[in-house]
Amino acid sequence: MTDYKFFCFNGEPHYCQVIRDRNSNETIDFYDMEWNHLPFVGLNPVARNGVQPVVRPLHLDKMIEICHKLSKDMSFSRIDLYVIDDEEFFGEITLYPASGYGKFIPEKWDLTIGEILKLPNKFTPPPPRIQGNEINYALAA
Repeated sequence: MTDYKFFCFNGEPHYCQVIRDRNSNETIDFYDMEWNHLPFVGLNPVARNGVQPVVRPLHLDKMIEICHKLSKDMSFSRIDLYVIDDEEFFGEITLYPASGYGKFIPEKWDLTIGEILKLPNKFTPPPPRIQGNEINYALAA
C-alpha cells in the first residue's frame, strides 16, 4: 500500500511524501502539488528515492482538497492519506513528523522547507518602562 503524506503549512498542502514498499524495499519520494518530483529525501535516515517515478494519483485533486479542509487553521500538519479500491482514506494527522528530529538530504532542504512555516505572533511583550534614567525591560505583571 502506498502512503501519501501531505506536508501542509498554514492550511496549504505544499509537498507530498510518497512511501512505497514499506515492508520490503522502502522508497521515499517527494512531490510538489503539480506532481513534480523534488530533489530531496528525508525523515528516514536510510531514505532513498524509488527507481521509477510515482505516477500522479488519479485522486490527487481530491486528496489536496481533503488536506485543505483538515489542515485549516494549523501552522503545520502532515496529513496521511491512502487510496484503496479507488477510494480515499484518512490515516492520521501528524504535528511533529519524526518527533521533529527528521532531516532532509541534501541538508539545504531543512531550511527551504522550514522557511515556509509562518507561526502566529500570539505574544507581544509590553513596551519597556522608563523610570527616571533607567529603562526596565522586565515584563509587567
